[in-house]
Amino acid sequence: MFNIIDDNRAVTGGELLIGHARRILRAHRQALDAFDASALTGNVILGCPDDYVCTFMPPILARFAEAYPQVCVEVICEVSRQLLDRLHTGTVDMALVTVGTVNGDDGGTVVHHEPLVWVTSPRHCVHEREPLPLVLYQSGCMFRRHALAALATQGRSSRMVYTSLSITGLEAALRAGLGVSVLGKSTVPAGLRILGERDGFPPLPDYSIALRRTADRESPILDRLEQHIIDGFRELSAGS
Repeated sequence: MFNIIDDNRAVTGGELLIGHARRILRAHRQALDAFDASALTGNVILGCPDDYVCTFMPPILARFAEAYPQVCVEVICEVSRQLLDRLHTGTVDMALVTVGTVNGDDGGTVVHHEPLVWVTSPRHCVHEREPLPLVLYQSGCMFRRHALAALATQGRSSRMVYTSLSITGLEAALRAGLGVSVLGKSTVPAGLRILGERDGFPPLPDYSIALRRTADRESPILDRLEQHIIDGFRELSAGS
């Protein structure tokens, strides 16, 4: 084993080799894509919660569209529980879902993992009110369940003042100072305030995102999109 000092940090030979290997594999896939792109045509239906579409998917879908311009991707935005139902009935080809949303269903490939955080407006003191006004996703959302469970454990009273299926709807309510929400850390819109234990809020668990495919549905298009999604989240994690 050997170490190389780079920018005042010790880098092992193994870390260097892993980086080179990833670049070689990426270049290999890009070369194959260049030959396959013109021949690959068709449609794919991707299910994804609204907040993940807004935050994680734009660069992934842009790169996929550039690599495969003849493939049409239809995105259906629903909560994870509904997307799992669609996977079972085959009305989506693959979906990004929050792990553990339904009866501990943790299948699929985990592509992302991060903390949940309390969020509010930076211009209001609504987080100091009693009972605490809440701005949350609609019933069935795992984030909502974690928020209510954490407050119950703390013994803090709360009331629901606004619910939405859309992160755009939650953002509007938060910026208006209507209440406090719980979001994935990466999905917090710019300019909103993250609250912590110093502000009197209980800790929240981490959450994971899993990529799942409809059972027994195989196609080169799905294979390519799946790899683009996995690579995109891997690059996100490497850059964080």
